[in-house]
Amino acid sequence: MTSKNKPARSDEDKQKNLDEIIDAGRELFVKKGTYGFSTRALAKKIKMTQGNLYNYVKSKRELWIAIRSEDMKIFKKRLQSIADTHEESYILLFKRMMNFYLDFARNEYRRFQMMFMVPAPPSDEIGPIEKEYELINPLEVVKNALKKAMDAGEIRKTDVDQLSYTIYALIHGATAVERDLLWTDKILEPQPKKSRDPVKAFRDYLFEQMLKILKS
Repeated sequence: MTSKNKPARSDEDKQKNLDEIIDAGRELFVKKGTYGFSTRALAKKIKMTQGNLYNYVKSKRELWIAIRSEDMKIFKKRLQSIADTHEESYILLFKRMMNFYLDFARNEYRRFQMMFMVPAPPSDEIGPIEKEYELINPLEVVKNALKKAMDAGEIRKTDVDQLSYTIYALIHGATAVERDLLWTDKILEPQPKKSRDPVKAFRDYLFEQMLKILKS
Protein backbone atom coordinates (compact mmCIF):
# COMPACT_ATOMS: atom_id res chain seq x y z
CA MET A 1 0.00 0.00 0.00
CA THR A 2 1.31 3.45 -0.93
CA SER A 3 1.93 5.73 2.06
CA LYS A 4 0.11 9.04 1.80
CA ASN A 5 3.26 10.73 3.12
CA LYS A 6 5.36 9.47 0.21
CA PRO A 7 5.10 10.43 -3.47
CA ALA A 8 2.30 8.48 -5.14
CA ARG A 9 3.64 5.81 -7.48
CA SER A 10 0.92 5.92 -10.11
CA ASP A 11 -1.77 8.19 -11.52
CA GLU A 12 -4.32 5.92 -9.83
CA ASP A 13 -2.67 6.48 -6.43
CA LYS A 14 -2.55 10.24 -7.04
CA GLN A 15 -6.23 10.35 -7.95
CA LYS A 16 -7.15 8.24 -4.93
CA ASN A 17 -5.25 10.62 -2.63
CA LEU A 18 -6.78 13.67 -4.30
CA ASP A 19 -10.27 12.20 -3.95
CA GLU A 20 -9.67 11.68 -0.24
CA ILE A 21 -8.36 15.24 0.12
CA ILE A 22 -11.44 16.63 -1.63
CA ASP A 23 -13.91 14.55 0.40
CA ALA A 24 -12.28 15.39 3.73
CA GLY A 25 -11.80 19.02 2.68
CA ARG A 26 -15.48 19.37 1.82
CA GLU A 27 -16.45 18.02 5.23
CA LEU A 28 -14.13 20.42 7.06
CA PHE A 29 -15.09 23.47 4.98
CA VAL A 30 -18.77 22.90 5.73
CA LYS A 31 -18.13 22.17 9.40
CA LYS A 32 -15.59 24.92 10.14
CA GLY A 33 -16.39 27.55 7.50
CA THR A 34 -13.94 29.36 5.24
CA TYR A 35 -12.00 31.07 8.00
CA GLY A 36 -12.11 28.21 10.50
CA PHE A 37 -10.74 25.75 7.96
CA SER A 38 -7.02 24.95 8.03
CA THR A 39 -4.83 22.75 5.85
CA ARG A 40 -3.10 21.58 9.01
CA ALA A 41 -6.36 20.15 10.35
CA LEU A 42 -7.08 18.58 6.98
CA ALA A 43 -3.65 16.94 6.80
CA LYS A 44 -4.11 15.56 10.31
CA LYS A 45 -7.58 14.24 9.45
CA ILE A 46 -6.35 12.22 6.47
CA LYS A 47 -3.01 11.30 8.12
CA MET A 48 -0.90 13.18 5.59
CA THR A 49 1.86 15.73 6.16
CA GLN A 50 1.13 19.30 5.14
CA GLY A 51 4.11 19.13 2.81
CA ASN A 52 2.64 16.20 0.89
CA LEU A 53 -0.82 17.81 0.94
CA TYR A 54 0.64 20.83 -0.88
CA ASN A 55 1.79 18.49 -3.66
CA TYR A 56 -1.90 18.17 -4.54
CA VAL A 57 -3.30 21.61 -3.66
CA LYS A 58 -1.19 24.72 -3.16
CA SER A 59 -3.55 26.52 -0.78
CA LYS A 60 -6.94 26.25 0.84
CA ARG A 61 -8.29 28.52 -1.91
CA GLU A 62 -7.06 26.04 -4.49
CA LEU A 63 -8.72 23.22 -2.56
CA TRP A 64 -11.99 25.20 -2.34
CA ILE A 65 -11.93 25.66 -6.13
CA ALA A 66 -11.22 21.95 -6.69
CA ILE A 67 -14.07 20.88 -4.41
CA ARG A 68 -16.58 23.35 -5.79
CA SER A 69 -15.65 22.49 -9.38
CA GLU A 70 -16.27 18.81 -8.76
CA ASP A 71 -19.60 19.49 -7.07
CA MET A 72 -20.78 21.88 -9.77
CA LYS A 73 -19.87 19.35 -12.48
CA ILE A 74 -21.86 16.63 -10.72
CA PHE A 75 -24.83 18.96 -10.22
CA LYS A 76 -24.82 20.14 -13.84
CA LYS A 77 -24.39 16.61 -15.21
CA ARG A 78 -27.42 15.36 -13.26
CA LEU A 79 -29.50 18.37 -14.26
CA GLN A 80 -28.53 17.89 -17.91
CA SER A 81 -29.48 14.21 -17.68
CA ILE A 82 -32.95 15.22 -16.50
CA ALA A 83 -33.31 17.59 -19.45
CA ASP A 84 -31.99 15.02 -21.95
CA THR A 85 -34.20 12.13 -20.81
CA HIS A 86 -37.46 14.02 -20.22
CA GLU A 87 -40.09 13.21 -22.84
CA GLU A 88 -43.18 15.03 -21.56
CA SER A 89 -44.10 18.72 -21.56
CA TYR A 90 -41.57 21.40 -20.68
CA ILE A 91 -43.80 22.43 -17.79
CA LEU A 92 -43.34 19.00 -16.22
CA LEU A 93 -39.62 19.22 -16.98
CA PHE A 94 -39.41 22.43 -14.95
CA LYS A 95 -41.20 20.67 -12.09
CA ARG A 96 -38.65 17.82 -12.24
CA MET A 97 -35.82 20.34 -12.21
CA MET A 98 -37.35 22.14 -9.24
CA ASN A 99 -37.67 18.89 -7.27
CA PHE A 100 -34.13 17.88 -8.22
CA TYR A 101 -32.74 21.17 -6.89
CA LEU A 102 -34.62 20.88 -3.60
CA ASP A 103 -33.70 17.21 -3.19
CA PHE A 104 -30.05 17.99 -3.93
CA ALA A 105 -30.02 20.67 -1.23
CA ARG A 106 -31.38 18.14 1.25
CA ASN A 107 -29.63 14.92 0.25
CA GLU A 108 -26.30 16.35 -0.93
CA TYR A 109 -26.03 18.88 1.87
CA ARG A 110 -22.24 19.27 1.90
CA ARG A 111 -22.00 19.64 -1.87
CA PHE A 112 -24.81 22.20 -1.83
CA GLN A 113 -23.11 24.18 0.93
CA MET A 114 -19.81 24.24 -0.96
CA MET A 115 -21.51 25.31 -4.18
CA PHE A 116 -23.59 28.13 -2.75
CA MET A 117 -22.91 28.89 0.92
CA VAL A 118 -19.18 28.60 1.74
CA PRO A 119 -17.33 31.66 0.35
CA ALA A 120 -13.99 31.33 -1.41
CA PRO A 121 -10.89 31.83 0.76
CA PRO A 122 -8.94 34.96 -0.22
CA SER A 123 -5.46 34.62 -1.69
CA ASP A 124 -2.78 36.96 -3.04
CA GLU A 125 -1.65 34.34 -5.55
CA ILE A 126 -3.42 32.48 -8.35
CA GLY A 127 -2.55 28.79 -8.21
CA PRO A 128 -2.52 26.26 -11.06
CA ILE A 129 -6.06 25.01 -10.41
CA GLU A 130 -7.46 28.54 -10.49
CA LYS A 131 -5.51 29.39 -13.64
CA GLU A 132 -7.06 26.45 -15.47
CA TYR A 133 -10.55 26.91 -14.06
CA GLU A 134 -13.39 27.11 -16.58
CA LEU A 135 -16.80 28.44 -15.58
CA ILE A 136 -19.35 25.74 -14.82
CA ASN A 137 -22.83 27.22 -15.08
CA PRO A 138 -25.75 24.82 -14.45
CA LEU A 139 -28.16 27.66 -15.22
CA GLU A 140 -27.29 27.15 -18.89
CA VAL A 141 -29.29 23.90 -18.78
CA VAL A 142 -32.33 25.78 -17.49
CA LYS A 143 -31.93 28.56 -20.05
CA ASN A 144 -31.84 26.07 -22.91
CA ALA A 145 -35.01 24.41 -21.63
CA LEU A 146 -36.72 27.79 -21.27
CA LYS A 147 -35.84 28.72 -24.86
CA LYS A 148 -37.28 25.44 -26.15
CA ALA A 149 -40.42 25.91 -24.05
CA MET A 150 -40.87 29.40 -25.51
CA ASP A 151 -40.41 28.09 -29.06
CA ALA A 152 -42.97 25.36 -28.35
CA GLY A 153 -45.46 27.95 -27.08
CA GLU A 154 -45.69 26.43 -23.59
CA ILE A 155 -44.52 29.57 -21.78
CA ARG A 156 -44.49 33.27 -22.57
CA LYS A 157 -41.66 34.73 -24.62
CA THR A 158 -39.48 37.06 -22.58
CA ASP A 159 -35.86 37.72 -21.67
CA VAL A 160 -34.41 34.27 -20.98
CA ASP A 161 -31.64 35.52 -18.70
CA GLN A 162 -33.96 37.50 -16.45
CA LEU A 163 -36.53 34.70 -16.36
CA SER A 164 -33.91 32.10 -15.42
CA TYR A 165 -32.56 34.35 -12.66
CA THR A 166 -36.06 34.84 -11.28
CA ILE A 167 -36.79 31.12 -11.26
CA TYR A 168 -33.40 30.45 -9.68
CA ALA A 169 -34.05 33.02 -6.94
CA LEU A 170 -37.45 31.52 -6.19
CA ILE A 171 -36.24 27.92 -5.91
CA HIS A 172 -32.92 28.70 -4.21
CA GLY A 173 -34.73 30.66 -1.51
CA ALA A 174 -37.15 27.75 -1.10
CA THR A 175 -34.30 25.49 0.05
CA ALA A 176 -34.09 27.44 3.31
CA VAL A 177 -37.86 27.28 3.81
CA GLU A 178 -37.92 23.53 3.22
CA ARG A 179 -35.04 23.03 5.61
CA ASP A 180 -36.95 24.93 8.30
CA LEU A 181 -40.08 22.85 7.65
CA LEU A 182 -38.10 19.65 8.13
CA TRP A 183 -36.38 20.88 11.28
CA THR A 184 -39.64 22.13 12.80
CA ASP A 185 -41.26 18.75 12.31
CA LYS A 186 -38.39 17.07 14.12
CA ILE A 187 -38.15 19.51 17.02
CA LEU A 188 -41.71 20.33 18.06
CA GLU A 189 -43.54 17.71 20.13
CA PRO A 190 -46.32 16.84 20.56
CA GLN A 191 -47.76 17.75 17.18
CA PRO A 192 -51.29 17.53 15.85
CA LYS A 193 -51.76 14.94 13.16
CA LYS A 194 -51.32 16.55 9.78
CA SER A 195 -53.40 15.54 6.81
CA ARG A 196 -50.67 16.63 4.37
CA ASP A 197 -46.93 16.39 4.24
CA PRO A 198 -45.78 20.00 4.87
CA VAL A 199 -42.88 19.68 2.43
CA LYS A 200 -45.07 18.28 -0.35
CA ALA A 201 -47.68 20.96 0.27
CA PHE A 202 -44.99 23.62 0.11
CA ARG A 203 -43.54 22.24 -3.13
CA ASP A 204 -46.99 22.11 -4.71
CA TYR A 205 -47.55 25.75 -3.83
CA LEU A 206 -44.05 26.68 -4.99
CA PHE A 207 -44.68 25.07 -8.37
CA GLU A 208 -47.94 27.01 -8.71
CA GLN A 209 -46.03 30.26 -8.16
CA MET A 210 -43.37 29.21 -10.66
CA LEU A 211 -46.07 28.54 -13.26
CA LYS A 212 -47.44 32.03 -12.76
CA ILE A 213 -44.00 33.46 -13.50
CA LEU A 214 -43.53 31.26 -16.56
CA LYS A 215 -46.94 31.90 -18.10
CA SER A 216 -48.00 35.39 -17.03
